[in-house]
Amino acid sequence: MFSMVMVRTATVWRVLAAALVWTLCGATGAQCAEKRLLAYYSSGSRRGDAPYGAAQIPYDQLTHIDHAFLRMSGKNDGSLDISPNLLEPELISRAHTAGVRVMISIGGGGAASGKPFAAVTGDAATRANMVKNVHDFVVQNGYDGVDLDWEYPDGVEQRANCTLLMAALRKELPSPQYDLSMALPADPNRPGSGSYDLEALAQMLDYFNVMTYDFHGPWSKHAGHNSPLFQNPADPGHSRASLATAIDTYVNYFHIAPEKLNIGTGFYGYEFTMATELWGACDCSRTTFSRGYGPYIKQRIDRMGWKRYFDSDAQAPYLLRETRSQPGFITYDDPESIARKVDYVLGTRGLGGFFTWVLGSDYDGQSQDLMTAMHLAFEKAKAAQAR
Repeated sequence: MFSMVMVRTATVWRVLAAALVWTLCGATGAQCAEKRLLAYYSSGSRRGDAPYGAAQIPYDQLTHIDHAFLRMSGKNDGSLDISPNLLEPELISRAHTAGVRVMISIGGGGAASGKPFAAVTGDAATRANMVKNVHDFVVQNGYDGVDLDWEYPDGVEQRANCTLLMAALRKELPSPQYDLSMALPADPNRPGSGSYDLEALAQMLDYFNVMTYDFHGPWSKHAGHNSPLFQNPADPGHSRASLATAIDTYVNYFHIAPEKLNIGTGFYGYEFTMATELWGACDCSRTTFSRGYGPYIKQRIDRMGWKRYFDSDAQAPYLLRETRSQPGFITYDDPESIARKVDYVLGTRGLGGFFTWVLGSDYDGQSQDLMTAMHLAFEKAKAAQAR
């Protein structure tokens, strides 16, 4: 009898506690969730004019790091291709000392990187072998989880296999000890953006990293913004090309809980060497190049023949050459535009996190202006949430 009373009492308290959490945090619990500030770090950035490695990362400005990329071998048997340049024990030790979680990111952009996923996940045995190898890699090297970047599952069968893969990884890497996430396109509805069972994935993943960048680039038919906060109606090629429209897609259309979403920006931009204006037409595939903010774009803001402009509709800066006989358009983010994004994503929309691709592209050999601005805006948003 006494035990039954205790059980009932405990049940009542659990119900009351749940009601209290609901009241304080809202229906989704988003206001109670710890906000994330995540950055992708590529081991390839250690090479270049301004080498960027584990020693240059501002760990005190981050909560999470995604280390890119671990790739699968070409054997299609679930084995991994571990580059000798990938492993960096100093990254793990420095991050953990600062209380930062480090995930290994598997895959990467480009059609070639997606083919091994399609081949391996289609067979139960090779899929299980991959999961075992990933688990062993994570444990042996001290990572805190896995971020999957499969660009992109194609069709119903690959969609199902992607879900099976993530379910198997979740079983091998249980929460909360390990984080499990995926990099996803800004609009999964667009042709060529892949196919995902977002409802099922949301039940097993800790969060999604929504790649709200690369809205324009060498594949475009005209110059445009890489990662605008809002959609400019004048954009001749896109109807849903912005952070705000991506958030609407995931929250309002797919009904993903806001606290599950990290929204991204780029520490890089694109130079359209033949465009003379915003939305200017060009043969972009052969005349457009990716440029890092720190080593390249920053030096050209109102200097070296370039002039800064601002698109108030998109809330995005851009550069044009002042000498029109020598064309050029650069799309990029600066400290002010990134701060506005963080405030919108975490404050206005109440999402779970913000992230960037990629650490190193912001580094000029001395400073990291975009990372500093992103962190300051993040702390401001957290302080506003706490009030």
